Amino acid sequence: MGEDNMLVVVCKSYAVAGSLERYDEESGRIDRERHLHAIANEFGKSIKARFSFICVEHIRYLVDDLREKMADIDNHVGEEAGAKEVKRHFKETEFRRRHLEQENQDLLKSLKEFQESHIQEFLSASSLKKLRNKLRSLEQIHKECSRKSRAREVEWDLKMEELTRRLEPVQIRA
Repeated sequence: MGEDNMLVVVCKSYAVAGSLERYDEESGRIDRERHLHAIANEFGKSIKARFSFICVEHIRYLVDDLREKMADIDNHVGEEAGAKEVKRHFKETEFRRRHLEQENQDLLKSLKEFQESHIQEFLSASSLKKLRNKLRSLEQIHKECSRKSRAREVEWDLKMEELTRRLEPVQIRA
């Protein structure tokens, strides 16, 4: 992050990130009466420096890409070269998914450490309790997301095994 970016906001999607800060249409300046700035004002703070967003939405394209490739497999089951390409792509996609999951976990860990180390400087004891509750809620959401991701991984593994089993007769003939 660096010293010039001491505030990071984790968002589910880019749309949510875009809605946290708005500009006044007439003056072109940041509207500090609404959105994220209004929340900071509730705690008696203002956001003067810039801040970054971390959006976990970018993982979705991998799942869609994998679904598209699996549909291609169904269309070209008899083609051995196509099957090898799909297997290669599946392995690459799996590697990227695991890498992004690890990055996500690292980012969440860093965010949690950041919050815990700096939260007392900015908020009173009651505000800290509210933030901890929100953090617990985010952690629960993350656990649920991870569980769903593992379930999808199992589902894709089963589909891959089925496709491999269906392709074995084609490989034997070749």
